[in-house]
Amino acid sequence: MIRLSIGFKIIGLNIFIALAVAFIVTLVSIRQITQQINERLLQTGENLVQNIQERIRNDVEQTQRFAELLSDNQELHQFLKKRDTNGLQEWLNNQSEIEIYALLEVFDSQSQRLVTNRWLNKKPEEIEPYLTEPEDSSLAKAQDYLITVELKALPAGMILKTTVPIVDWETIDILGLLVVSFPMNQNWIDRVRGRSSQDLTIATKTSPHIATTIVTPKGKRMEKLPERIKGLLTHNTTPAPIKQLTLFNQSYTVLFSPIYDLRSIPQGHLIIWLKRDLIEATTQQILSVLLFVAIASVIGCVIFGAYLSQNLTRPLRNLVHTVKLIASGNLKQKIKITSDDEIGDLAAAVSSMQNDLQIGHALVHQMLKTFQLFVPSQFLKYIAHDGIENVQLGNAQQEMASVLFLDIRAFTSRTEKMTPQKVLDFLNHLFHSISAPIEQQGFIDKFIGDAIMAIFEEEMDSENRCQGAVPSLNAALGILEALHQFNESQDIPVQVGIGINTGAIIFGTMGSASRMDSTVLGNTVNVASRVESLTKQYGVHLLVTDSTQQALPVNHSFLMREVDLVRVMGKKEAVTVYEVFNQDIGGLKEKKLKIQSEYHHALQLYHARQWEDSLACLRSCQETLPEDQVIQIYIERCQTYLTSPPADDWDGVYTMQTK
Repeated sequence: MIRLSIGFKIIGLNIFIALAVAFIVTLVSIRQITQQINERLLQTGENLVQNIQERIRNDVEQTQRFAELLSDNQELHQFLKKRDTNGLQEWLNNQSEIEIYALLEVFDSQSQRLVTNRWLNKKPEEIEPYLTEPEDSSLAKAQDYLITVELKALPAGMILKTTVPIVDWETIDILGLLVVSFPMNQNWIDRVRGRSSQDLTIATKTSPHIATTIVTPKGKRMEKLPERIKGLLTHNTTPAPIKQLTLFNQSYTVLFSPIYDLRSIPQGHLIIWLKRDLIEATTQQILSVLLFVAIASVIGCVIFGAYLSQNLTRPLRNLVHTVKLIASGNLKQKIKITSDDEIGDLAAAVSSMQNDLQIGHALVHQMLKTFQLFVPSQFLKYIAHDGIENVQLGNAQQEMASVLFLDIRAFTSRTEKMTPQKVLDFLNHLFHSISAPIEQQGFIDKFIGDAIMAIFEEEMDSENRCQGAVPSLNAALGILEALHQFNESQDIPVQVGIGINTGAIIFGTMGSASRMDSTVLGNTVNVASRVESLTKQYGVHLLVTDSTQQALPVNHSFLMREVDLVRVMGKKEAVTVYEVFNQDIGGLKEKKLKIQSEYHHALQLYHARQWEDSLACLRSCQETLPEDQVIQIYIERCQTYLTSPPADDWDGVYTMQTK
C-alpha cells in the first residue's frame, strides 16, 4: 500500500508537472504566435500603405506625362489659334476615350475656361465642384510657362490636378492652358484596391465625403466615418494604429497614413482596414489545442507531456533560426513546413513573406535598371557620388564636354495629320534608328519633343586640349548615315539639323523639394542649341563651332569648310561655324571638295572687303555647286556691300536676329 501510494503520488506529481508545463508552453506559444501574426498583419498593412503611396506617386507622374503629351498636340494648337470651340470640344471628348477617368479643362491665354470634356457622363452640376477656378494659382504659374502638379483636398474630396501651358514653340506664345484632373474618388479607390481583401478609405478634414471600399450589411458603401475614427483625424498628428475595432460585425486592425501634397502639407488620410479573421480563428484553434494537450497529458502522463513539449518547441526554434537567416539577407533560405497546425501556418506565412521579399528585391533591381533609362549612368557619376538614394537638390559639377543638338526639320507639317499615337510611334522608330551612334561614344541627356540633346565627355591630353570632339563628330556622321538607311523606307525623307559645341558645362539637379530633374547648364549648351538652328538658314545638315574644330587633332579625317562668323541670338561673342560634309550624298561631297580651295579664297576676299573679286570667285563656285545655299548667301551679301558698303569698323561678323 505504501509503495502504491508513493507511486500514485509520483504519477500525480508527474501529471501535475506535465499539465503545468503543457499549460505554460501552450500559453507561451499562443502569445508568441499571436504576437507574430499581429506583427505580420501590421507589416502587411504597412506594405499596402507603401504600395498605395507608390501608386499615388505613379499617378502623379503619369498625369503629368499625359498632360504634357496632350498639350503638345497640334490639333489642339490649331483649334486654339482658330478659336474653334466646337472642334475643341469634340477633340477634348475624344481624349476621354484614352483616359476615361480624367477630367480635362481647356482655358484660353487669359485663364478663361473654354471647354471641358464629357467626363464619365456626369451632369454639369456633378462636375462643377471639381472645376478649376480662373484665379487658381496653378493657372497663373502656367502663364509663366511652368507646369504644376497638385494633390489637394476639395469640398468634393481629394483630387490630383496637373496644369500645363499650351505653347506654340515656334513663336514661344502661350495659346492656352490645359488642366488634367483625377479625383481620388470611389472609382479611384476601387482600382487601387484591386483584388486585395483589405478595405481602404480616403478622408479629408475639409470634405464630408469619403471614398471607401467598406460595404454596410445593407449592401451600400459606408457614407460616414465612425465617431472614434473621426475624432482621431481632428488632431494634427497622424493617429497611432488601432489594434482592434469592430465595425459592421467585422473585426479590424486600423492603420492611418497621411496623404501629402507636393509641398509636404497633409491634405487627408489614407485609412487601411486590416481584417482580423486570421488572428481570431488562429486563437480559437490554439485554445482547442490547449484542451487537447491537457487531456493527452493526463493520458500519456509525463512521457507524452515531455514528448509534446519537445515537438512544440523544436519547429519554433527551427523557424526562428530560419527567420534570422532571412533577416541577415539570405533570401534563398528554404523553409520546411513540417506540420499543418498553427506552427505550419506560421511557417507558411514566413515562407510567403520570404517570397514577397524576393519579389521586392527583384523589383528594386528592375527599378534601378529602369531608372537608368531616364537618367544615364554617365550622368549619375556627377550628381550621385554616394548612390542614387543620396541624390539631393542642387548637386552639381562642372566638366568639359561636347554638346550635340539634333532637331527634325518640318516636324509639325509632317505630323499634323497623324494621331498622337502615330506621332509617338514615328518618333520612337526614328530615335531608335539614330540613337546607336550616340550611345557608342556618348550618352543622350534628354529627348525634347522632336529633338535630341547628347553629351560627349571630355578628357584633357598632354597639351591641355579636349579629346571629346572626335566622338561627337563621329556620332553626328553616324546619325546621318543611319538616317540615310531610315529614309529608304519613308515616302518623304526625314531631314535633320545637327549643331555641336565644345566647352565647360554644369551637370546638376534642379527643381523643388518634391520634384527634381537632372540637367546640364551653361553657355556651351546654349550656343550648341543656337548653332543647330543655324543649319536651317545655311541649308546644311551638320555645323560645329570653332571651339569644337580647335579641339580636333591635326590629322583628323573630317571634311570641313568654314561657313560664317556669326553672333548668335542672345550672345555678345562671335563664333565661327564650320560645316562637316563627310555624309553628303548625291555627289555633293565631291563637288564641295572640288571647289573647296576656291571657296575659301572667296571667303578671304570677302573678309578683306574685296567684294567684286569675292563675287567672281563665288559665281565660279556656284557653276559647280548651284544648289549650295551658303554660296548664294555670300553672293547676295557681296552684291549688297558693293552698293552699300558696311562701316569702316566692320569686323565680318554676321549677327543673327532669330533663334
